[in-house]
Amino acid sequence: MESKSEKRKRLDAAYIKHADRLYQVLLRYAKEDRYISDVVHDSFLLYYDNMERIDDDTLFGWLYEVGKNKIKSLYKREKEIATGNGTLYSLIAESEQACSAEEEYFNAHKYKEICSLRRGIFERLKDVNPQWYDLLMKVCIMDMPQKDVAKQLKVSVPIIHGRLHRARTWIRENYKEELDKKLED
Repeated sequence: MESKSEKRKRLDAAYIKHADRLYQVLLRYAKEDRYISDVVHDSFLLYYDNMERIDDDTLFGWLYEVGKNKIKSLYKREKEIATGNGTLYSLIAESEQACSAEEEYFNAHKYKEICSLRRGIFERLKDVNPQWYDLLMKVCIMDMPQKDVAKQLKVSVPIIHGRLHRARTWIRENYKEELDKKLED
């Protein structure tokens, strides 16, 4: 049985590897993106609880199925609440937009480049300032509330704001041109 720290490291690694891709796939599945972040987060929480039963090779497929089912559940619940107005809260796309194999290839290639760049940014940030790295992981990637992070680190929320600002400024100063170029392509 894994210790909590080992499970947490494994969760962090899985999140970095799969979160963006899961978000993009679920976004294509849904019409709106307002729930997708929560669904991705909930999927990883469920993974954490069931980590010992899930093989790393099939993890993304498992996360996708969990996320898809959560979206369907949300859609069903909202449709019941909306009392018949299906367009008000419709989440599920009537049909997935079809695109050519060429578009699929270029989209996948661009996605891999962006993920690789992001991994590189985080790896360099970890070397430059491990405190900023941990803070960004907790607040931006793991989506922890800033007040909870402040309590965990035993500092005030304004200190968290300042550290986040400095970390984001560092990223912009060092990677703005590269990020702009990747997003334009």
